[in-house]
This record gives sequence, C-alpha cells and structure tokens, in this order.
Amino acid sequence: MLLESSRVPLARSRSPLFSWVAAQRTLGDAIAEYVRFFAASTNTFSWKLTTEGKVAELRVDAPSPTRAGQRHALSWHLADVAHSARLLVSGFAPRALYLPSALAGRARAEELFGAKVLDGGRGALVFEASLLEAPLQVSLAPAVAQVALKVLEGALAERASPRQVSQLAAGIIEASLGKADVSAARVARAIAMSARTLSRRLEVEGTTFKALLDEARRARAAALVHQGKASDVEVADALGMSTRSFYRAFHRWYGATPRAVRGGLK
Repeated sequence: MLLESSRVPLARSRSPLFSWVAAQRTLGDAIAEYVRFFAASTNTFSWKLTTEGKVAELRVDAPSPTRAGQRHALSWHLADVAHSARLLVSGFAPRALYLPSALAGRARAEELFGAKVLDGGRGALVFEASLLEAPLQVSLAPAVAQVALKVLEGALAERASPRQVSQLAAGIIEASLGKADVSAARVARAIAMSARTLSRRLEVEGTTFKALLDEARRARAAALVHQGKASDVEVADALGMSTRSFYRAFHRWYGATPRAVRGGLK
C-alpha cells in the first residue's frame, strides 16, 4: 500500500503542494517546504517561522497590509496552512490564528482550525513549538512525492527569466506535445534558425533537443498522473508516445508505474 488506509486520505487535498508537503518527516519540515515553494512562486507575501520558549509562530506579512485584496489573500493562505497542519499531524491544535481579514463564518472556521480565529491586524499561526518535531500521519511512496515535486518545480521554472534558446525550445515542445510531430527541425523553424544552429545553441546552454523533449514529457506525465483523471492511454497520447513507451519512460522517470502513483493519491 502506498497510502495506509488508516491514515489521512490525500483525496481531501490533492494539490501538488500538499502532496509534496505531506511527504516530509515532521511538521517543521512540512512548514519549511510550504514556505519555500509559496515564497518562490510569489513576491507578494513575506513568511517567517520563529520560536520563543515553548511557542512557535508562523507569521505572514503583506507589503501593503491596508489593501483589502492582500489582506484577504493572506488570510486564506495562512488558513490553508492551519487546515493542512490539522490533516498532517494528529492532535494538532494551534493556540490561535490571527487573520488580518475576517473569514466568513467565524464559528465554522474555528471548528475547522481548532483554535480561536482573531483579528490581530497581522497574519500569524501560533502553536506549541514541540509540534514542529511531530511526525506526519500521512505515508507517501517516494514516487508519489517525486511526481508532486516535479509539478511544483515545473510551475516555478515558468517564472524564470530571461528566456534562453533552450527555454524557447522547451516552450514550443511543451505546447506541441500530443498535437503535432515534435522534431528538432520543426522547433528550429519556429525559433527561426536551422536545426544545426539549434543543436549548437542548446549544446552551449548545456542541453540537447532529446533532453528537452524527455523533460517536457516527464513534466506533462507528472501533472496528468497526479490529477488522476486521464487513463494511461490518454496520458501516452498527450505525450505523443505509444502506451508501451510511456510505461517504460514513466518507470525510468519515477521508479514506479502510473497506477502505483495514482493509488498513493487515493
């Protein structure tokens, strides 16, 4: 079993971020990964975890705390961390949840988070520092965690700049998967250069067309398998591969079958 039936089902929160966070060893590790990926994906909020004596505080600050939109978004992100912590750690009960923007249905929110929800003019989750070492109650197979991580890293890579030839080629490959023949010649024409020039430019940037195609297929496969809606045949078609080639490639990428990964997400 990839996910023990007696533990929290990931179906309740199947985002790639939750799946990756759930694969960590302790609550402290999980919070660190949550903050790392969230901070990397946006510059809007500043996250900081501190401990003082027996109390830990995860604080989130917005650059313009007077703006209603930022206050509301900050409140929901922090509330998501609090709810995830309750799913991940048995008996997690925060001392308080300070939100700069009140959530609708305060009584229901307090029941959901297991703590008083306070309007403190700031965003902070306050809890016992000892809980940072608490083990998580979700057990994931390495392949499931790696698929989720791949989805997250792919989303962050899209924010990278400036765009090099390898990035342009990767974007064309990704957009063409399952829709048209993906060849070096076709991608080169789209970038207005010869296939030979494309090969040289990619070599200078430390990669090859074959590597970019393999990486694009790997990322697409991770996203589709993690969503759990497409069949193996549909995923293979979306990658521009035969089903047999897809099975071999997926096992090479993640050391498991697509069925095993889907089973770990139920």
